[in-house]
Amino acid sequence: MQGIGLDVLIGLRLSIVRRAVNMLVLHFGDIRAHASGVGTVGAYALHIQCAWRFDGPTGTITGRDDLWEYGGDGERPPNWSPEDGLSMQDLRFGIFFSRDTL
Repeated sequence: MQGIGLDVLIGLRLSIVRRAVNMLVLHFGDIRAHASGVGTVGAYALHIQCAWRFDGPTGTITGRDDLWEYGGDGERPPNWSPEDGLSMQDLRFGIFFSRDTL
C-alpha cells in the first residue's frame, strides 16, 4: 500500500495532540470515534519520532526535548518521569489543547 502525501493535511485543523512514549502523534481534521469503539481519532494522524518543535509568532512554543523537563510547581520529584505528567511539553500543549488520553 502506498502512503499518502502530506499535502492532504494543508488546511486541516490540528485537532488532537497525543504521544506514545516519546513519539508525537498529531491528528488532523474532524474527530470521530475510533473503529474499535474506544477513544477518538482525527481524519489523519501523523506520527513523529524525530527532533521537532512548534514555533509561534513570538518564538518556540514547545519541542521534543521539553518532554524530559519537569514543569510542575517546585522541584522535580525524585524518580519523576514524563509518564507521570507535568512535563514542560504537556503544560505548553495544554495551553492550546485539552488533555486527550486514548
